[in-house]
Amino acid sequence: VVPILCYHQFGRGNRARNKMEVSQAAFEQQMAFLKDNGYSVVGLDDLQAFLSGDRPLPEKAVVITIDDGYRSVYE
Repeated sequence: VVPILCYHQFGRGNRARNKMEVSQAAFEQQMAFLKDNGYSVVGLDDLQAFLSGDRPLPEKAVVITIDDGYRSVYE
């Protein structure tokens, strides 16, 4: 099983403004959790190669995706 984390919109500070937004503080906590627990971020191309049987993945692989192109993603 490879978790795929999908983010939509990023907010500043400690509180999200809506259900589709993750606050800066929450995102930092989530990324720290992944790092502290030995997860390796891999790309979708790596996942596709793994699913096709062409390439192994690290034991604790995770994919991070960002939906849409809001300015908060760029910033």
